[in-house]
Amino acid sequence: MVLSVSSIIFITASSGLVSGPVWGEETPDGGISIEGAPRARLPWAASYYYYLMSQLALSSGQTKAALEYLNMAREVDPDSPFLELELAHHYIRIGRGAKALEHVREAINLDPEYGPARMLLAGLLKAMDRHSEAMEEYLTLLKVNPEDGKALLQLGTLYFQLEQFEQAKEVLTRLTVKQPESYQGFYHLGRIALAEGHAAEAVERFKEALKLVPHFEPAVYALAAVYENQNNMEEAESLYKALIRRRSSEIRAKVLLGRLYLRQGKKKEAIELFDSIKTRAPKSHNIPLRIGLIYFEQNQFDKAIQELELVVQDDPKNDQARYYLGAAHEEKEDFKKAADIYLGIQPDSRFFIDSRLRLGQVLSELEDLPRAKKLTEEAISKKPDAALLYLSLAIIYEKEEELAGAKEAVERGLKRVPENPGLNFRLGVILDKLKDKAGSIALMKRVIELNPEHAEALNYLAYTWAEMGQKLDQALDLARKADKIRPDSGFILDTIGWVYYQQGDYNSALEYLKRAVRLMPDDPVINEHLGDVYEKLKQYEKAFEAYNRARDLEPEDDERIRNKIHKLP
Repeated sequence: MVLSVSSIIFITASSGLVSGPVWGEETPDGGISIEGAPRARLPWAASYYYYLMSQLALSSGQTKAALEYLNMAREVDPDSPFLELELAHHYIRIGRGAKALEHVREAINLDPEYGPARMLLAGLLKAMDRHSEAMEEYLTLLKVNPEDGKALLQLGTLYFQLEQFEQAKEVLTRLTVKQPESYQGFYHLGRIALAEGHAAEAVERFKEALKLVPHFEPAVYALAAVYENQNNMEEAESLYKALIRRRSSEIRAKVLLGRLYLRQGKKKEAIELFDSIKTRAPKSHNIPLRIGLIYFEQNQFDKAIQELELVVQDDPKNDQARYYLGAAHEEKEDFKKAADIYLGIQPDSRFFIDSRLRLGQVLSELEDLPRAKKLTEEAISKKPDAALLYLSLAIIYEKEEELAGAKEAVERGLKRVPENPGLNFRLGVILDKLKDKAGSIALMKRVIELNPEHAEALNYLAYTWAEMGQKLDQALDLARKADKIRPDSGFILDTIGWVYYQQGDYNSALEYLKRAVRLMPDDPVINEHLGDVYEKLKQYEKAFEAYNRARDLEPEDDERIRNKIHKLP
């Protein structure tokens, strides 16, 4: 059945299907005047009919039929800028921007003063990154009507997008003066202030926007972010909670509130919040991953594994989840499972190097050192400039007591990254084990040149000189500097105490060695040093106790320490 024109008009008007122009009176020449569409003309009997049919087709999702009807209307009335504009809108809806551009330009050719067409043209050009052309169109609109709020807003945001902040401020300030109800104008002025580093001004602009429209979410989120950056957590939390109260399904606010809880150390609250949305939140929010990482940080490894396994099952390429899943199994001393998981991380992942470092460690725990070496060598072939991989390989060789292999591994790394402090330090340690004191000292000095804050090298060189009984004043200076960089290190405190011992200042030595033992009660060398100091201070019972603790901790040194005990009065 073919509907009559009057039936179509009744259906579309009563159902609200037509959301286009407001139709006016019939014109003397048989057309229709359209409010907001200067000079638009649709012959009453045909063009209007096809236009309404296109709207009916569009409302039922029949985009192809809608386009056919619009083209029929255009054939009947080829001089209508309104129909050209409608065709442009239709092509935008189906993602054909170039075709939309043709029709909107034709609409302007038919009527250069047709504002809606020029505004759409500017928007299309802006979306296509043809910024200078878009700018010209907005300026043309403002020449016709200097108070055109839409043109001012779009031009201001375009200037902002191009980081032309002064021009953006000038245009948007004009907007807010002419239209003080423009909440978007104040919001974008806040964004400009923030981009220029004026946080206090940004807060005021965002607040002005929210006075006009209290629930304007972009301004709420922007203001909350500023509060977070200012460590004003209470205000940020209040804004997120208000968003959630207004719309309980608001995922973004809950995610941000959960992150805020994490920054505040409120891990229990964060887990509860994330848990409530993990099945509804988009994958991009990684809620199960966040929950798993919180459990990992809390050493609740079983719960961490449960959450992280879900992430890996759902997204096998999520290497962050895979890495921490392996680490959780490693913490539970399930080394074989950890190794299998680490092996699943591929070379193009940012977790690849860390996974291979951990893999070397877990295979060492499994006493599979040959495989640890083989896989680390394979990793080096993929990442030849990764200094940490050479260090890992050297440590594996050292565990096998193959110092020559360890030395060769580090030297290979230094050929790739000669100024890496870690590699130079490790080579110095290996040379010391190979009884090359001069070479070791030279490398420690080299490390300190490369990184004057390298606490381990400062301490190592100081301890070496203390053991040799040489350059004790320099050794003390180095050890004290290391202590400032890394306070409360048992090894560094032991070095300071041992330098004082070598200088004969036994009371100062006692102070530092007692602190060192409190921090590292299970270190045999520190306990032996403490015994040596007590012996010098003639506190023989305490010396006896310290020496016995050292013997228990390091049975291999039993004879040497037993000789010290025998010499006690």
